[in-house]
Amino acid sequence: MLIKNNKIKIILGYSQIKERNANPFDKISIEFLSSLSKEIFKEKKTKKYSDIITLGFWCRKQNLENLKKIYLDNFFRTGLGILFHVPPRNVPITAIYSFIFGVISGNSNLIRISDPKLENIELILKILGKLLSNKKFKIIKETNCFINYEQNDDISNLLSKQVDGRLIWGGDKTIEKFKNFSTKPNCTDLLFGDKYSLSILNSKTIYKFDKTKLNKFIENFYNDIFLMDQNACSSPHLVCWTKNSSKKEINLFWNKLDKFVQKKYLISDFITSKRYLTLNKIQMNNKNLKLLKNSKNFYVFNLKKLNKNTEDLRGFAGIIFQYHLNSINEILHLLSRKIQTISYLGLQKTDFSKILSSNKLKGIDRIVPVGQALNVDLKWDGYNIIERLTRVIDIK
Repeated sequence: MLIKNNKIKIILGYSQIKERNANPFDKISIEFLSSLSKEIFKEKKTKKYSDIITLGFWCRKQNLENLKKIYLDNFFRTGLGILFHVPPRNVPITAIYSFIFGVISGNSNLIRISDPKLENIELILKILGKLLSNKKFKIIKETNCFINYEQNDDISNLLSKQVDGRLIWGGDKTIEKFKNFSTKPNCTDLLFGDKYSLSILNSKTIYKFDKTKLNKFIENFYNDIFLMDQNACSSPHLVCWTKNSSKKEINLFWNKLDKFVQKKYLISDFITSKRYLTLNKIQMNNKNLKLLKNSKNFYVFNLKKLNKNTEDLRGFAGIIFQYHLNSINEILHLLSRKIQTISYLGLQKTDFSKILSSNKLKGIDRIVPVGQALNVDLKWDGYNIIERLTRVIDIK
């Protein structure tokens, strides 16, 4: 594939992208990604970016080998060819995970970076550039290209025509736009559109914890919500409390979280301003809400009821909605295709199994313990990434 357009800036790689068509989890992919992990931890500047550190842990050789055991089946698989990645603007690190999905599944990759001057993205690209200059990873450099161009439908359409697969991340309007672009007849699309996530918590479980476990839970809950300023599709916006949860315990939980957030959360002037605007918009447009907690660290709104429109209530940087469930079955009102992740505490897997088996649910892609909402896996938005980004050669 030749990238030939003066409006496209090549950040890393070559304008001529070779097709790799390798087997998933091949030796060079694992070696490259584990080397990326080592370089991330070597670089002192990465310590201030939790998203890069998390990426470093994800790319450790042991984790990659574990994923290989889980996701590599007995079929002969090979990459689709060249993939075009269009990451979201609001969670920039997604661009690197999307690239990793492509590499580990044996594909060549064309990755659009919306803003290469963001500090964390500039840093990770610098680390990648250093790795790609190593002769050992020549094949990775020849088969991957990071680009930047201003939003331009003609360019996006042109690139879409030439690739064998696309990973499109963003809002529903972005997804719809890319669906209308021309593609090869057999082009595989993975579309990661607008999603909504929530938590279900049991206050009784929280207050059975000793001090160490309680502090760890507070930290886990904080990570799910605040690390990405609630921009990630898997970050909870809504907290549903189980029927046996008490108001006193719930209020104590918010107070403990408040103290933790005050120490931990470094919020910029830009994020503060955006949160204020979001807060005003929410209060003006929703009569189903009552402000329960108002601190400089975060805000909690009580919901009077759950309905299909609840997923339109979007928090940002610590704007949280809560509802006291009369029954776990009440969440059925929410379970549209928009629901991605439910994080939980104080429930059993069997509680969810009963709901899932007795109802024809359209929604829910993931159910995980609190603290794992942002964990990236090779199953995402209902897709098995390795299966979707490879083809099977049937050998009889």
